[in-house]
Amino acid sequence: MLPVIGFSEEQTRIIHEILADADTALKNCVRNCDPVSSKFKEEFRYWFSEESDNNEPSVKLLIWTVKQMRDRLEEPGGRLVVSCCDKPHIMNGDYGNVKNLPHLLERTEERPGKPVRAAVNVRETIDSYYQAGNKGKIRLASKVLDLDRYSRYGVSQLLVFLHELSHWAAGTRDLKETSKADTPEGTIPQRCYGTSTGVVSAVMRGKYPDGTMRAVQNADTVGFFVTSFFT
Repeated sequence: MLPVIGFSEEQTRIIHEILADADTALKNCVRNCDPVSSKFKEEFRYWFSEESDNNEPSVKLLIWTVKQMRDRLEEPGGRLVVSCCDKPHIMNGDYGNVKNLPHLLERTEERPGKPVRAAVNVRETIDSYYQAGNKGKIRLASKVLDLDRYSRYGVSQLLVFLHELSHWAAGTRDLKETSKADTPEGTIPQRCYGTSTGVVSAVMRGKYPDGTMRAVQNADTVGFFVTSFFT
């Protein structure tokens, strides 16, 4: 269990419940991380708007990401901690963030202004950071504790934690799409957060030859995918 710092005793108890739920979801997800699994196919199709059979590189990266998340959650030593962050910018909108991570990870720039994570070296880079005596921090705002414990399609305590864990474990990004898409509900702006992530996957797939690969690198989409294995 990851160390929890900066929260009250009652808040810490709830955080431990979130960590236990994340452990359950990740173990179930890893158990089903087989491209021929019907559950895997169903969730991949829903969250990434594409058939898994047609996306071998994306499927491999997603499975790697999920396994990295499980390993980071389970590893001993207190190198990754969960801390409280109730600073104004967190209280005004965000539920959490990660500290010291973005500048660590190598990225490739395949298109101007469109960074894509280089999966190679992510684990090695983070391990080297730990070996130098540093700690990774997943910072959560206390208002996360007001969210539902679990939600299949909405923002929940479990989703927020998995989102932030995916950053530290596998270098996922918060991809932002500024385009708009026509849906049955009308034309909507695309975001990298929330229940529109499935639509974002479709938009990225439509805009870029490697769109599904980009969606697999979006933290919220990965978080929703893993959350779907909680029950």
